[in-house]
Amino acid sequence: MDPITQQTALASAGGKKDQVYVDDVFSTYLYKGNGSTQTITNGIDLAGEGGLVWLKNRTSAVYGGLWDTERGVTKRLRTDTTGSEGTASNLVTSFNSDGVSISATGGTQINGNNEDYVSWTFRKAPGFFDIVTYAGTGSNRTVAHNLGSVPGMIIVKCLTTGRNWPVWHRSISSNVDNKLQLNTTSAVATGTNVWGGTAPTATEFTVNDYSATNQSGQNFVAYIFAHDDAQFGTDEDESIVKCGGYTGNGSSIDINLGFEPQWLLIKCSSNGTTDWLITDTMRGSWNPGTGNDNMTYLRPNNDQAEGNTRGAEPTSTGFKVRGAFGNSNASGRTYIYMAIRRPNKPPTAATEVFNTVQNNTTLISGTKVDFGFTPDMHIASRVTSSSSRMISSRLMGGRYSFTDNTSAEGASLSSYNKEQTTVEYTGQASNDSGTYLHYGFKRTPGFFDVITYTGASSYPITRYHSLGVAPEMIWLKLLDHTTNPWTVYHSLYGSNSRLRINEISAVHTDNQLSDWYLTTPTDSYFKVGTHGGYTNLNGKLHIAYLWATLPGISKVGSYTGTGNDINVDCGFTSGARFVLIKLASGEGNWYVYDSVRGIGSGNDPFLKLNSSAAQTSNSDYIDIDASSTGFKINSGSSFLNISGGTYIFLAIA
Repeated sequence: MDPITQQTALASAGGKKDQVYVDDVFSTYLYKGNGSTQTITNGIDLAGEGGLVWLKNRTSAVYGGLWDTERGVTKRLRTDTTGSEGTASNLVTSFNSDGVSISATGGTQINGNNEDYVSWTFRKAPGFFDIVTYAGTGSNRTVAHNLGSVPGMIIVKCLTTGRNWPVWHRSISSNVDNKLQLNTTSAVATGTNVWGGTAPTATEFTVNDYSATNQSGQNFVAYIFAHDDAQFGTDEDESIVKCGGYTGNGSSIDINLGFEPQWLLIKCSSNGTTDWLITDTMRGSWNPGTGNDNMTYLRPNNDQAEGNTRGAEPTSTGFKVRGAFGNSNASGRTYIYMAIRRPNKPPTAATEVFNTVQNNTTLISGTKVDFGFTPDMHIASRVTSSSSRMISSRLMGGRYSFTDNTSAEGASLSSYNKEQTTVEYTGQASNDSGTYLHYGFKRTPGFFDVITYTGASSYPITRYHSLGVAPEMIWLKLLDHTTNPWTVYHSLYGSNSRLRINEISAVHTDNQLSDWYLTTPTDSYFKVGTHGGYTNLNGKLHIAYLWATLPGISKVGSYTGTGNDINVDCGFTSGARFVLIKLASGEGNWYVYDSVRGIGSGNDPFLKLNSSAAQTSNSDYIDIDASSTGFKINSGSSFLNISGGTYIFLAIA
């Protein structure tokens, strides 16, 4: 069954119970402390399935905490200390079927007013994660677990007496009793019977008489992580966690995981002065290609606020470490990692992946736009007066481009990493008033993806993506070079053609090995050639936005103008909420309609992506009603319905 058919079946059936996605078992959730009761609703069933919640203040140097369902809601552990388990009844208040609740009296640890926080939630699931508690015996013993596969990493903590946090990892297991310590910067060391001289299995691990793993009369907890167990996803053939290692080179290394990660833990195992690093794509201000501030990290071995440094960045197939940063890529040093796959659960409704928000207030720093889901790309424009169309993405740390001109990328204008469902403006002047329109998109298999890449001196180069199906439309922009236009691929015209978002020009077709290297995109990659540096300028950063048809959610297509009414069937049940249309066979604007401003009978305001002009309000060229399967082009349209004209479109339900 092809991916689109699979996703259609899931959308109509709500997904089969035996299908588990990474979205079901892991979450990175960002929230703002409010000094009051909060519920972190992340879709993870802790009440029914059990799991671990790890909370950390990002703004201030305040220790975080670990709470799990095996020990109970009042029991907290700290990874930055040898201290024993603490009792705190006023922090986490309940494990829920869709997340966790925190109290009003959590203070700066987990809920200080206006402080930024991160919550990492790991649900117990075979092939991903398990938690066990056990009593120490002081002699060789096995501890049973329910992971169902050989672990990739095990973290143990003594609950009743102050001890270090020993870590077993498959990449340091040349001597089975090797260990790292989560609470220290120490390098790998060989303990005395730490793991009983026996490698863990799919059903148990062994401890001997080491005090931090099995002291007699003490109680312990073990957090057990899987490695490469391929039982997840639509076809139940994907792994969602991998534990591995690499040797630094002080320059650049690509680590191939076979998936794009959303969460990454790194530790140098050969040097005793290096921190543990945790980075994730929700907090990550990746800014690829800038050479600075590539990785936003927290360090479990201390209580410090998050920092930024050149370190690691995700790719569509894994992650890249760059530079000579000692904590992640010093030449000759060895490193271990654990990586968790990015979310990939098919949506059941278009409102989970796209939304339009209209904001009628002055747009200044601190203005928040809440899309109701986690946004990855954002198009914004003032509609009541002239304004360039800004486009930014989470992957680029909020830095923006304009769809209506060829300028180089601008400085960061908005933040994606403060709260889970919002984009917060960080660089707007106080006089930016008027009505603003915001389109939010979520990266979702079969619907939409974003990638960045650096151009090479040779061509073609292959660019991998996570769309999961062949893209039907690609917008590509050279970011860090001036006066370069957008390059657009559309499947109707194929890989020997291009359009420009910033221009009204018709499709241009040639048979040169230029923009797309005459190669049709696939479900995992597209190729770029060389055409004046627009798609492959050596050493320069490019960004690509990819769309596809996901039945019931989106439609990338075309129609031919007739001069009469045209009903465009997109396979929707209640009409389109967003429609982008361009005359491709001749000169024409990129027209944008949406249901928030009005896309029904009567007046239908529109914007043009290729123009900074205010919206046009007095038109009735497109109609949608609740029973529509897509949208209707009216006979009276002088620019959406030229007889014989070929139009391309993107519609979202």
